[in-house]
Amino acid sequence: MNRVKSVKISSFLALLLTCFSVVLSVVILLWSSLDAEDIIKREQKRLLKRNHDTAAMVFEKELEHLGWVTRDLRVNIRQLLEKNADTASEDFKTGFASIYDLSAGENLDVMVFISFDGTRVTDVGSLFFDTSPIINFLKDSGQSVTASGSVYSIKDGGSAVPLNLILGYTPVNHPQTGEVLGRAYIGRIINGAPDIIREAAAETGSGIAFVSGGKMISSSDGFEMSSFAPEACASSGRIFNIKDGYSAYCLPLEIKGAETPLMIYQLTDNQSLALMKKQITGRAAAAVLLIIIMTAASVYGFRRLTARSLHYLIDYTHRISASGGTDEFVPTPVEEFNRLGDAVSSMNRELRETQAYLSNFLGFAKVPLIAWDTENRIVIFNKSMEELSGIDEAQALGENLEIIFACLTGDRLKELLLKAAGSSDTLSNFESMVKNVKSGEMKYILWNMSIAGTAEKSFGVVLQGIDITDRKSSEEKLLLASKVFENTIEAIYITNTRGVILSVNKAFLRITGFTEEEAIGNKTSILRSGRHANHFYKGLWNSLKETGTWQGEIWNRRKNGELYPATVNISSIRDSGGNISHFIGVMHDITERKKYEEQIKYQSHYDPLTNLPNRYLFQDRLSMAISRAKKNHNYVGLISIDIDRFKNVNDTLGHNVGDILLQKIADRIVGTVGESITVSRLGGDEYTVIIEDLSDKNRAVTVAYNVIKQLEKPFQVDDYELFLKCSAGLSFYPDDGDDVFTVAKNADAAMYRAKSKGRGMLQIYTTDFNDTAKDRLLIETKLNRALDNGEFEVYYQPKINLQTLELVGMEALIRWNNPDLGRVFPDMFIPITEETGLIVSIGQWVLKKSCEDLMRWRAMGYDLKVAVNLSLKQFIQKDLYMSVKNVLSETGMEPKHLELEITESTIMVDTENTRDILDKLSSLGITFAIDDFGTGFSSIGYLTRIPIDTIKIDKSFTQGIDTSEDSLSIVRSVIQLSRNLGIEVVAEGVENETHLRLLRELECDLAQGYYFSKPVPAAEFEKLLAGWKDSFALEIKSAK
Repeated sequence: MNRVKSVKISSFLALLLTCFSVVLSVVILLWSSLDAEDIIKREQKRLLKRNHDTAAMVFEKELEHLGWVTRDLRVNIRQLLEKNADTASEDFKTGFASIYDLSAGENLDVMVFISFDGTRVTDVGSLFFDTSPIINFLKDSGQSVTASGSVYSIKDGGSAVPLNLILGYTPVNHPQTGEVLGRAYIGRIINGAPDIIREAAAETGSGIAFVSGGKMISSSDGFEMSSFAPEACASSGRIFNIKDGYSAYCLPLEIKGAETPLMIYQLTDNQSLALMKKQITGRAAAAVLLIIIMTAASVYGFRRLTARSLHYLIDYTHRISASGGTDEFVPTPVEEFNRLGDAVSSMNRELRETQAYLSNFLGFAKVPLIAWDTENRIVIFNKSMEELSGIDEAQALGENLEIIFACLTGDRLKELLLKAAGSSDTLSNFESMVKNVKSGEMKYILWNMSIAGTAEKSFGVVLQGIDITDRKSSEEKLLLASKVFENTIEAIYITNTRGVILSVNKAFLRITGFTEEEAIGNKTSILRSGRHANHFYKGLWNSLKETGTWQGEIWNRRKNGELYPATVNISSIRDSGGNISHFIGVMHDITERKKYEEQIKYQSHYDPLTNLPNRYLFQDRLSMAISRAKKNHNYVGLISIDIDRFKNVNDTLGHNVGDILLQKIADRIVGTVGESITVSRLGGDEYTVIIEDLSDKNRAVTVAYNVIKQLEKPFQVDDYELFLKCSAGLSFYPDDGDDVFTVAKNADAAMYRAKSKGRGMLQIYTTDFNDTAKDRLLIETKLNRALDNGEFEVYYQPKINLQTLELVGMEALIRWNNPDLGRVFPDMFIPITEETGLIVSIGQWVLKKSCEDLMRWRAMGYDLKVAVNLSLKQFIQKDLYMSVKNVLSETGMEPKHLELEITESTIMVDTENTRDILDKLSSLGITFAIDDFGTGFSSIGYLTRIPIDTIKIDKSFTQGIDTSEDSLSIVRSVIQLSRNLGIEVVAEGVENETHLRLLRELECDLAQGYYFSKPVPAAEFEKLLAGWKDSFALEIKSAK
C-alpha cells in the first residue's frame, strides 16, 4: 500500500516550543534586570519575621501537645499509685516505664520522676540521649520548671554546645493522703531533633536553624552556610548580609510573650523577592501577551496539520469499537497517527478472534463463570453468573471487575480478586457469600480461580463456582441447635417414652446439682420433691400421652435436697410413623422470681430502709383511722415531722451515714410513741405519726413535744456524734379536714410554718398557713413554662488574668424575668428547680446558650473561655456525657473553651462515681473547676484523685483578706496548695483595689467580682469586651 508522505509531529512541536522558549527567556532576562531592591528589602524583612513567627507556632503546638500528654500522664500515674503508692518500688518503676513505652514514648525524649526530697530518680526516657545533665538540672533547678512547660537551656560539661529542650511537669501525689511525692517531668530534646525543625521548615517554606549560647544546635535538611548562624544571632533582629548574595536573620524564640534561650536563624537569597508584582505588572503583561500570541500561532499551525488526521483516527476507533467491524486503517499525513491506527487495527483482529473462542466455550458452562483480563476488565460473564449475581451480561462485559463487588462479601476477597491478574498462583476451594443485587437472595458459592495464559504471559483470570447454599444451611442449623441446647439459661433434658434421661444441657446440671453421669440413665423421678401427690404426676403423664405436651409450675428437689419452684414445658418428638419416640423438657428455676414477688408485695406497703409503713400504707391507715373516728365521734391527730438541715448530713458525711441516721430516727420515734401508734416514713427525712381515739387534743400535742425532745438527744453513727432538731406540724380530724388529703396537706403546711420560725419548733395548723405554700406553688407553676416562654436570660461576669489584666473568660449565670412576678431572685427559684427536677432542662439551655454566645464572640476575635455551673441533679443524670457532647457538636465549640463548675458537696456525695464522670467528660477536652472551695465539708485528698483543673476561692474568704489575717492565711494556703498540685486558682468577690493588689502579690491566677464588673446581659458584656483595653485595664494600670 502506497503511503502518503508524512511529517513527524514531534519535530514540528519541538520547533514551536523552541521558539516559545527563546522568546520567553528574552522576556524574563529583560524583566529580571530591572532594579527592585527597595521593595525586596521591605518584603524580605516582613517575610523573615512571618517565617520566624510561624516557626514559633510550631513550638507552641509542641507545648500544647505536651500539656495533653501531661494530663494523660497525671491520670496514668494516679492509676499506677492506686495499686502501689511506693514510688521506690520496682512495681512503680516498671509501671512508670510502661506508661512511656505504651503511650508517651512515641513523642517524648525525656520522662523522669524525681521524689520530693530528690533522693529517688526514675528515668525511663529515650535510650538515644544521655539524660544525666537533664537530671542534674532538675535536681538543682527543677522548681523553676513550669507545669505548662517552656524551653530551657542546660550546659553540658562534656560539650561546648548547650542542651536545649522543652520541659513540663505534673505533680505526683499520694492517692489517699494527697501528699506530694514528687514530680514527673516530660520533655523533648531540641538539639538535633529532626521532626521539630523539619516541621518548622515545612511551615515556613524555607531553611532554618536553631542557635543557643552562640552555638548552632540544629538545622533543616540542605541548609547552607549554617556556619554564619552564631555571628548572625549576635545581631538579633537585624538582617545580616553575608557572602554569595545571601542574608541571615535571627530572633529569640518567644513562648507566651517570654523570651527563651533558643534563637531561630534563617537564611534568604537577596534576589528571591525581586519579582514583586507592584513593579513588574506592566512588563509582565507585555511578556504574557507576547507568549499568548506565540502560543496561539503555534497551536494554530499544529492544529492545521493534525486536525484531519486526528479526527479520522478517532472516528475509526469509535467505529470498530462500537460495531466490531473489520475495516482496515487508511494512512494519514501524520506518521505517529499511522502507527497508532495500525496498532488499533491489529488489536481489533486479535480481540474478535479471542471473543469468538470464548463465546463457544461458554456455551457448555453450566456453573457460574467470570473471566477478566490483566487490566481487570471483564471479558466473560456467562448466563449462570448473570442469574447468580443479578447483573446483566451486557452490563458487566467490558467493565472493571469492581462492578461485581456489589454482590460479593468480604473486603479481603475483593482485594484478592483485584490482584489475581498480576499473580501466578491459583486459588481453589474457597467459599464466599453472593448476594443477588436484584432479588437480594444470598447464596454460598465454592469458588475455584485459575490464571489464564502461558508461563511467559498472562492473559487474565478465570473464576468459576459451585452453589453449596443447601449444604451450608444444613450445617448452620445443626450448629445453631447445638449452641442453643448447650448455652440456653433454661434447663433442657431429653428422655425416652419411659422417662429415662438420655441427654441434658449445662443449665440442667447447674440448676439440679447433678453431674451428667448421675443424670443420664436415671428417670426424671430423681427430681421429685415430695410436695406433690401421686395423682399430680399421673395427670402429667396422661397429658403427655394424650396431647403430647404439658406445662405448669412444679416443685423439684436438687441433689443437695434443697427444694425449688420451677416452670416446666414438656413436648413430644414423633418418629416417621407418627408415634411418640422422645420427650423434651424445658425447665426454668423461678426461685428468685418467687422471692422477688414476695419482696415487691412487702415493698409496696413498707419503706425498705426503715421498715416503717410507706406513703401508700400511711394513706390507707389514716383513712381507716378517720373512718373509725367518724363512727366513734372523736379526734384523729396527724403529726408531720421533718428533720432540719438533714441534707447537710448527706452532703458532708455521705449517704451511708445518712441512711443509718434515718433508721435510728425511725427507731427513736417508734420508741417514743409506742408500737400501737402508726409511724410512717413518706420519703427523705419526712415522717408522720397517726394518733387515734383522741377525746382531748392535748394528748396529741404532748406526743409531738415528746418526739421533738427525744430527737434532740445525740445520735451515735459510726464515729460521729450527731445532734439534730426537727420541725413538726400538727393537724386534726375533723377540725382541719374531713379527708385524708386535706388532713395531711394541713399537717404539712403547719410543719413548714414551724420550719420557717426556726429549728426544733411545733406548730398546730391554722387556716392562714396556706399563704406561704401558695406563693411557693405560684413560683413553681410559673417555672414550668418559663423556659418555653423565653423568660430566662444568661448573664456573664468577666474573669481577669491578674498578671496581664486581660479579660480571658467569664462565668455564665441565669436570671429570670416573669411578666407577672417581675424579676425573681435566683435564691428564690433555683432551690425549687432542684426539687422539681426542672434544673436539668434549664441547665441544658444555659449550657447551649453560653456556648453559642462564646462562639459568636470568638468569631469576633476574642480569645475567651466560658464557665458553666452544674448542679447535683445535672451531674448525676445518666445522659450528662451525651448532653454535653451534643451541645459541643451542635454549636461547633472546641471542648477546651468550656469549663464546668461543680461544688464540693457534689464531689463528696460519691467520690468514686464523681471521678468516673469527670474522667469521661475530661476525655472530650473539657476542664473542671471546684466552686466555693473550702466552704463545706471536704477532704483535700480528693484533689489528687479527680481531674480538677481550677479551684475557685469563695468570696467570703476573698472579701476578708484586707481586714482578717485568718482570711488572708486561708487564701494564701489555697493558692500555694493549688500551685503545688498544678491547679489554676480563681478568686471570687474582688470588690476593691486592695483585694486586687493583695491577690496579685499572692500570685493568684484569675479573679472576678464587682470591682471589675457585676454580672451583665450578653449585649452589655459584648460592649465590655469592646472597651476593656481602652477603659478599665488602663484605669487599673494608672491606679497602680
